[in-house]
Amino acid sequence: MRTNTESRRFGLRWVALVIVAVGAVIVLAVSLDQIWTGPSVPVGSGRPVGSSSLGPSPSRVTPTVTLSQIRGFGTFGVSGIWVLGGDQVVASDDMGRTWTLIKLDGPGTPAVGQVWSAKRLVLVALDPWPADSSVETTVTVSQTEDGGASWRNTVLGQETGLRPFVAADNSGHVGLLLGRQRHVVAPSQVFSSLDWGRSWSAASLVQDPSLVGPIEVAGLTMLAVAADPREVPPQASLLAQSTDEGRTWSLVALPVPAGFRLQDRGELSEPAVTPAGHWRVAVPYANDAQAALVIVDETATGWQPTGFLDVPVPDPASVSVGGGVVAVASGGRLNLSADGGRSWSRRDVPGPGQPDGIRFASPVNGSILMRDPDGAVRLFATDDGGTTWRLVVRGLR
Repeated sequence: MRTNTESRRFGLRWVALVIVAVGAVIVLAVSLDQIWTGPSVPVGSGRPVGSSSLGPSPSRVTPTVTLSQIRGFGTFGVSGIWVLGGDQVVASDDMGRTWTLIKLDGPGTPAVGQVWSAKRLVLVALDPWPADSSVETTVTVSQTEDGGASWRNTVLGQETGLRPFVAADNSGHVGLLLGRQRHVVAPSQVFSSLDWGRSWSAASLVQDPSLVGPIEVAGLTMLAVAADPREVPPQASLLAQSTDEGRTWSLVALPVPAGFRLQDRGELSEPAVTPAGHWRVAVPYANDAQAALVIVDETATGWQPTGFLDVPVPDPASVSVGGGVVAVASGGRLNLSADGGRSWSRRDVPGPGQPDGIRFASPVNGSILMRDPDGAVRLFATDDGGTTWRLVVRGLR
């Protein structure tokens, strides 16, 4: 049986334990509040950037990454976004909620890239940048498979008047097109890699058709947007195809709807492979009364139109046909179709400014780059098909 003194000591111990426990809960609550409502995080800390993954919370705020400039962006997988900055890449596999910083280590200035994950990516750097038609530009491909801990740099040569484009599939096939600025009369160059960009071979010098890019890759097949040199100025209104890793190219016979012609100044969208495994491209057509963007798919019987959208001459950067969804930003509205253009839903673009690039990785997961009049750019992400948008990256381009 305890004495009164022992009882008092026992009670004091419990009081002390309760006080310590309450203090720990308060500290934990403050820490969680700082994580959920953290401020914008500038890139450059050499660590993963973004909020901790602690499960859903109504008070959770997604930090915004700040870059000095944005040179390009894209998607990977079904929920990945990557952004190319001045001397770094940031990658997110959860639609911009958390970010990983990848520091670059190679000669020149990265101009374009291909990202498979936060570990594996390929970048194409030019020196000097931007490329000038009167100055030889050195082209270097940098490749990493460990998130930038080590890099493999391959110099591909020196050229003038370059517009580089790179694309890849999920099996390690990579195509690099060194297209030409349209006033430069010289062959385009195509390079190919079958091992995630570790090694490269010069596939071809292409004079006719005139490949201007973009390019897309699926296995040994490549598609590239081409220009008709007879047009003044040349318009990127043709589509070229190679089935042998870019060694030989031929023009694709795209269908022209009855009563229509290619729009003046119209350019094809970047081609893409649909989830069903066939090629897709958006072609701007017009007649005397109507302008339309026609969605064209490759089928077993040739290229066939699958749908269309009444729209004025669109900027190619505001059209995307990848990820199983056709996305067209025009006039402050975003038009989306998940059935090849047969039916459309409409959303508002996020905020003021002009669309300067759009990508969808799936019918619900997408990102759009908006340019303000002062040159600032902001990247927004959606995971509900454009119903709501989150600002995930800001910078200058």
